[in-house]
Amino acid sequence: MPSRRSRIFYCGMVNTDKLSESLGVPLQVGAAAIKMAAIVRALRSAGGKGWLVSMPVLGRQSTRRYCCSRTFREPRLPAYFLPVHANPVVRKVLAAVSFGWFCATKVTRDDRVLIYNHGLEYVLGALILFFRGCRPFQDVEDAPRTDEASFFELVNRQIFRFTFVLCQPAKVTASAQLARVLNIKYNCPVYGACERPREPVAREHVWNELARGGPLRIHYGGSLMRDTGLDLFCETVRCLARARTHGAEGVHFIVTGLGGERELELLQVDCQDTPVLVSWRRNLTRTEFLREFRSCHAALSLKLPDTPMAQTTFPSKVVEITGNGLLLITTCASDIPLIFDATSAVLVEPRASDLAEAILAVAARPLQMQTIASRGRAVAGEVFDEISVGARLLTFLKVPNAR
Repeated sequence: MPSRRSRIFYCGMVNTDKLSESLGVPLQVGAAAIKMAAIVRALRSAGGKGWLVSMPVLGRQSTRRYCCSRTFREPRLPAYFLPVHANPVVRKVLAAVSFGWFCATKVTRDDRVLIYNHGLEYVLGALILFFRGCRPFQDVEDAPRTDEASFFELVNRQIFRFTFVLCQPAKVTASAQLARVLNIKYNCPVYGACERPREPVAREHVWNELARGGPLRIHYGGSLMRDTGLDLFCETVRCLARARTHGAEGVHFIVTGLGGERELELLQVDCQDTPVLVSWRRNLTRTEFLREFRSCHAALSLKLPDTPMAQTTFPSKVVEITGNGLLLITTCASDIPLIFDATSAVLVEPRASDLAEAILAVAARPLQMQTIASRGRAVAGEVFDEISVGARLLTFLKVPNAR
C-alpha cells in the first residue's frame, strides 16, 4: 500500500485492462472505469497521491470464479483491488465486508476517501469512516430515477439517500445541473479528465481523406437505449438511407457500446442496398475500440435533454470525443451548453431531420468542420485538462501539501 501522508482513495466497482490481463479473462471496462482511471491520473499529475480502489465485477459468465486482492503500481495509476467472487450475491456480501475492512484498517485520518456514486457495497465502509471521524466524500454520478417504481429502484433510492447522508455535505458531481436537481449547495463538477497532449492532436489526414471524396465516418457508442438517443439515431440513419441525398452515399456509421441489439439488427437490415453503411462492432478490446474510434471524423452524443438520465448525468463520452479531437455532434443535454457552442461543436435538436441535416452539412463542409473539431479539442483542453481537474479536486477535498 502507499505511504501514509494524505492519500486520496477513489473507490468504485470497476475493472481495468491491467486486472483483466492479470486474471487472463476478458472483463468489461466501461465508462466508469475510464473516468475513474482518468481522475486518479489527474490527481497524480497535480501532485496528489491518488489511488484507485475497486471492488471489481467478474460477471456471471466469467471462467474465473474468485479473485483475491491484488495491487498494481502502474505509472500514475496505482490500483488496489479487493477480493471478488463471480456469483452476484456472494460478490455483494464479499465486497461490502472487504471494503469495510479496508476502511477500518487501511485508511488514516489524514487520508481522503472519495466514493464513486452509491451502492450497497459502500455502506459498511462509509459507516466505519463516519464513526472514525474521517467522513468520506461522494462523487454523485447519477441520481436514482424517480420515474420508476420497481422494487429495485425503491431500494436503490434508499441506498442513495443513506450514502448521501453518511458522506460529506460537499459533493463531487457529474454536472452543475445535477447539483441543482439535488439542491447541493457546495459542489465540484467533474466531467472527466483527459491528458494534456505533448503535441497537437494530428488529425489532418483523416479530414483530408474526406475532402478528397472519402466516406464520412461517424461513431455512435456508449450505453445504447432510448434515453441516449438510440431511437433518434436509428430514425436518422433510415432518413439518410431513404433520402439518397447528395452526400448521404458517403456516410459510414461505426456503432459500438452495449444495448440496442434488436434495434441495430433491424437497422442493418433496412440499410442493405442503400448508400448508407452501418458497421456494428461488438466485443472490442480497448485497443481495437480506440483504433476504430480514432479513424472517425465525428462522434455522436445524443442524450435526450428532457429525460431523467440527461438531467441527472453528464454524457461522459463527450470527454472522450473532444479529448481525442473528433468533431462532437451533440444534443444540448446536461451542461453541454455551458461548455460548448456552435464554434466548438455541432449542436442539434433531438429530431431526426435536424440530425440528418447536420450530418450532411459535415460531409459537405469538411474544412469548416475540421476547424470546429479543433476548437472543440481546445475547449476540452481547458475544461477537462487533467492537471487543472486534479488541482481543483485537491483543493475541494482539502488535501494539505499536495506538492
